Amino acid sequence: MEANRSMWIFPFRGGPQTVLLSYHTADVDAEFKEPPAQRVRAAFGPGPTGRLLGEVLDALDTVKDPLFDSVEQTRMDTWHRGRVVLVGDSAWCVSLYAGMGVSMGITGADLLGTVLDRHPADVRRALAVWEQTLRPHVDVFQQNGIQQRMIFVPANHKELALRRVFNLVMRTPGASHLLKRMQAGNKAGRLKDRDLAIA
Repeated sequence: MEANRSMWIFPFRGGPQTVLLSYHTADVDAEFKEPPAQRVRAAFGPGPTGRLLGEVLDALDTVKDPLFDSVEQTRMDTWHRGRVVLVGDSAWCVSLYAGMGVSMGITGADLLGTVLDRHPADVRRALAVWEQTLRPHVDVFQQNGIQQRMIFVPANHKELALRRVFNLVMRTPGASHLLKRMQAGNKAGRLKDRDLAIA
């Protein structure tokens, strides 16, 4: 992990490891004008890569279908117009760094079905209730995605130093337990049936 770029390796039991390479760029569109392996090598060069990163970059040269994309959020003033509705990432993409894309897509679709079932004669009201109920949760997860970006790929040396301090603190006895207790008490971002009470 360095300022503006990072490599994560996720081991999976019984399957191949997954590697996540992240880096900052000033021009997202330009990243898609050349093959992914070439763009990644440019982002992680020009200095020596070391054994592990070098092996990952070499593997990227031969992988058939790498997932190469930008990390984005979708923010819209409304998720519906008339009887047309956007759900999931097309409406409110919270980003890879929030880690709630699938959960919010399923929750949004389920809640949409519920409100349409409760207001079958008034689609306009159903959609307004759906959005009013769901949007506060999406707002929290989108903010989490922005804040957690620093954990995945710090933008500068200050963020990198903060990330390293966070890692050190998490290794101290009791810190991990304290963080879990704090998260358990933080109700802002958690989604439970009672939080999605609808009229």
